[in-house]
Amino acid sequence: MKLKILTLALLVVFSLVAPQFIIAESINNSGEFFRHFARALHDRDESKLNSLIDPSVKIPEIKENTPIRGLETLPSPRKNTYVIIGSFRDDSFDDCIGGCQRIAFIWEVSMKSDRISKIKVISDEANPFMNELILTKEYKEKFNKQIYGPGYFPFKITHVSGKISGKKITLYYKNVNTPCVVNIHAEPTAGELILPKGNMYKPITLHKGYKGFIGELPEGYELILLNDKIQYNVKLIGDSTNYKPSKRDLIKVVNSMFPPK
Repeated sequence: MKLKILTLALLVVFSLVAPQFIIAESINNSGEFFRHFARALHDRDESKLNSLIDPSVKIPEIKENTPIRGLETLPSPRKNTYVIIGSFRDDSFDDCIGGCQRIAFIWEVSMKSDRISKIKVISDEANPFMNELILTKEYKEKFNKQIYGPGYFPFKITHVSGKISGKKITLYYKNVNTPCVVNIHAEPTAGELILPKGNMYKPITLHKGYKGFIGELPEGYELILLNDKIQYNVKLIGDSTNYKPSKRDLIKVVNSMFPPK
């Protein structure tokens, strides 16, 4: 109960504080340690992080690629233990000057012999879909083209990743526990669909006036269509044990992607 009350208090304190690039409050003589820890987290420096933690400790996964802007540290009711609050830098809001912040995580960290001996996750506020936003925003800035992602998935998404290569963008929406994937590959064309050679893909009419072609893959299905002279190849893949892909699910995924014409 004490820890829950303290966590609520921390949320209030954090919302009223505007940390600089990297901040760690000095607690006894631990301020310098947490400054190093904050810098290593910001840089995603695994070697540095490993030097600050006990070999038995695993740093909790942060499922978002947004830069970590700051780290607040406060005492915990437990001996040799601190509560740390990480914050993401968030430039997704147009009305923010110099970048906004939002909570990334709240961890309870136990110390032993100037090393972190235990990390307990109190709250994980990372949003893997921010990785989609970062990539599509970068693509639009480079090529002045909006890339659309799905609003519907037939399974829970735990990870989102992707890359931009030339004018091609690839997005992966995964559930690593199942495993299953929605894979989107998008790139400009001259205005005509390019279908696989010797394909057995069949034409399909989608919602909102879109038309495409759907075909079967060894591990799922693929739907190909055009929007604003961008060809989208959307694949729904599963292992058939935990999740069996279906045409119906893939069509629902694609129907959730685009605005009305």
